[in-house]
Amino acid sequence: MVRSGKPVALFIDEAHDLHGRTLNGLKRLMEVVGRGGGNLSVVLIGHPKLRNDLRRPTMEEIGHRTDVLAFEGLGEDTRAYLDWLLGECAEDGIDVETLIEPAALDLMAMRLNTPLQFAEHLDRAFEAGFRMGQKPITADIVTTVLAPDFDDLEPRLTRQGYSAKVLAEQFHARPAEIRRFLNGQLDPGPHPGTGRPDACCRARAVTPILQSPGTGSGLNNVSPSQTIRARSQLFRAKADPQSQSLTRKELSGFKGL
Repeated sequence: MVRSGKPVALFIDEAHDLHGRTLNGLKRLMEVVGRGGGNLSVVLIGHPKLRNDLRRPTMEEIGHRTDVLAFEGLGEDTRAYLDWLLGECAEDGIDVETLIEPAALDLMAMRLNTPLQFAEHLDRAFEAGFRMGQKPITADIVTTVLAPDFDDLEPRLTRQGYSAKVLAEQFHARPAEIRRFLNGQLDPGPHPGTGRPDACCRARAVTPILQSPGTGSGLNNVSPSQTIRARSQLFRAKADPQSQSLTRKELSGFKGL
């Protein structure tokens, strides 16, 4: 590397799964190469969890030296991307509308976000249409190839890099509790005085969880069950504020989630 005098770029995919010590090791490697007269750059590619991890106070030695480029999906260009993709794949002179209906493409553009998702579900739709002898592909066929739980909480968190195992480690909870939370099976905690679920009590229960450990309260002094219960109740309050007695002012104070 030093002899050639050429800069080297090291690309690491799935970087959201890297341990913090591994990231520190990469930083030291860049420093060693730099002291030897070389030029090494490391490009980390991963889910949004990677960006969040680099923003942690404990990772500032690396995070403050990192330039983050976020890819938030295709946005308003999703439908145009689908038209371009099919145009590139279809033979010359073939009208794309004879292969798949515009309504089916509109449905895909509304439900999917990334090029990988589009390629996968187009394959599934055309395979399903072939088996059924249906041409062009309709919106009903696209609906059948979309998993019914495609937009559920667990797959959406997984796409961000937060698997059940990662959530269990971050919240200091058991994986079984995380699974119950993701499946909506975690019971709300009772008011310590009355034994009945209480929204104001739930709001107070979340406050110490969002504080940093070592301030006299926080994750170190809250059991895993309390942690998951309180966050579960807060998620529900955020999703349907009208059904809870939490005020907008109280909700706005929970910036940790």
